[in-house]
Amino acid sequence: MPWQFGRMTPREIRLRSEGWQREQERQAQLVIWQVQHHYKSRLRPKHILHGYPKPPKE
Repeated sequence: MPWQFGRMTPREIRLRSEGWQREQERQAQLVIWQVQHHYKSRLRPKHILHGYPKPPKE
């Protein structure tokens, strides 16, 4: 909550940020497991998070 953010220490903010990043990578991995069979090259979570590669043409 917004009022909690003002009370957080720098360490708590960093830990929240790292947790958010891990969750984003976990979600990207779930996407990879679902779409990898459409791609010849191996996908990585960083590819999904940065919008690469473009979807294959059918």
